[in-house]
Formats: sequence, C-alpha cells, structure tokens
Amino acid sequence: MFNKAYVFLKKEMLFLIRYPMQIMFETILPVINMLPAIFLAIYLMSSNHIQNFEKVTGTKNYFVFISIGIVFSIFNSIQEQTGYQLSKEMWMGTLEQIWITPIKKFNLILGWIFFSFIKAILYTISSAIILKFIFIYLNISFNIYSLPLLALSILLLLAISICSGIIICSITLSIKQVDSFVFLVTGAIPLLSGITFPISVLPPKIQIISKILPTTYVFDLIRYSILRSNTILDPSIELILVFCYVIILMIISVFIFKQLKRRVEKCGTIYIM
Repeated sequence: MFNKAYVFLKKEMLFLIRYPMQIMFETILPVINMLPAIFLAIYLMSSNHIQNFEKVTGTKNYFVFISIGIVFSIFNSIQEQTGYQLSKEMWMGTLEQIWITPIKKFNLILGWIFFSFIKAILYTISSAIILKFIFIYLNISFNIYSLPLLALSILLLLAISICSGIIICSITLSIKQVDSFVFLVTGAIPLLSGITFPISVLPPKIQIISKILPTTYVFDLIRYSILRSNTILDPSIELILVFCYVIILMIISVFIFKQLKRRVEKCGTIYIM
C-alpha cells in the first residue's frame, strides 16, 4: 500500500523541486503569518496585561504560550494542502487518468497526505528556527514538563489532521471548488481552538463550540506538557477524550471517502470542475 502511495508522494516532491521559488515561498510564508502574534506577545510581555493572563492560564510565559500554538497549528495545514492537491489535479486535467489506474483510491489520498505532512514539517522547522532566535534575543528559557505527553499529543494532533485531510479531500471530489470551504475550516478551527489564547476569553456560546473540537484539547495538552499551564479539564480526561475523537474521526473519514467516491464514480463527474 505504502509503495503505491510513495509514487504519488514522489510526483508531488518533483513538482515542488521543479519550482525553487515555490519552496522559498512555502518556507517564508509561515514566518510572515506568525509575525503579528510575535509582536503582540512582545508588547504584552512589557505591559501589565501579563498579570491577568497568568491568572487565566497558570503561566506568565505568554510568548512561549502563543509560540506553541503557532508552531503546532501548522499541522492543521495538512488538511488544507490535501484538499488543494486534489483540486490541482482537477485543474491540470490529470485526475481522471490517475483515478482509473488499478490501485486503491485510498492510496492516492495517502500519497497526497504524506506530501502535505512533509510540507507541514518544513513549515514547522522554519517557524521553530525563527522562534529559537527570538527566544535567545529576548533571553527566554523554559523546560519541557512532560516529554512523553508532548510526543503523544503531537501524534494525536497528526492523526486528527490526517483524518480531517481525508474528509476534506473527499468533499473536494463532490463539490469540486473547495477553496471557500477550506478557507472557512482552516480559518475557524485555529480561532475556535484557541491556539494563541485561552478559550475562556471567547463568548460563552462560542466556548461551547470550542469545547466540541478535538483540536482545543490537543493544544491544551501540548501547552500543559511544556508549560504545565491550566487545562480545561483534567489532563488525563482530555487525553482519553482526544483518543475517542481520533477513533471516531477515523471511522467517519473512511466512511465519507467511500460514500463520496462511489457517488462521483456513479455520476461520472470525477473530472468535472
């Protein structure tokens, strides 16, 4: 299965390497996106607002708090990039030829997801390097509270991103023009999950939605594993809850993919934009 997915991963990597400016843009973009949050953190570190922040989160290290959200939220780009990969094949007119090849269609999706994962790693490394220099410049230091919990939380975040990527890729097969949908999802989830702020600052009704999302608890666990900050629920309960979310998302993602794949094949609209 993975050797077939590797073929499509290699194809996308060759396409990326063929255009060096694209690699440069992909590397610089996450750094540009994180600058507003960095400047905000620097301002808050030099003001009295940090006292109120410490009461809510249990830590006064605001810069590290939001940096964690910035770096690990990049994994959410996996779902965005996966949807665009399928959309790109439609625009290039190659999806139909790929789709009729005698391999499992799920392997195609895995190939695109692996490519998106590599790009997410590229984003993460570039952002982490920039943050490291800023930490040195501002003389910021911290110790990781629980490395095993951090590693487990990252794996759970990756699993959620992959399942979400499969769902978005499946929806792309059906609605074709996925740009607006992807922008909505990738824009709303980081906001509702509180990647750079505690969700307690959100309106009460919005907090209800935030507490339904698995990413809210994953970022909560990641911050707790590094800073030992306050959590929404007990960390052990959050961990069990995220495990349940991952299992449910795996089942739902496979079901949606099979249903929508069968639908577009029956209607013969796989190549139509």
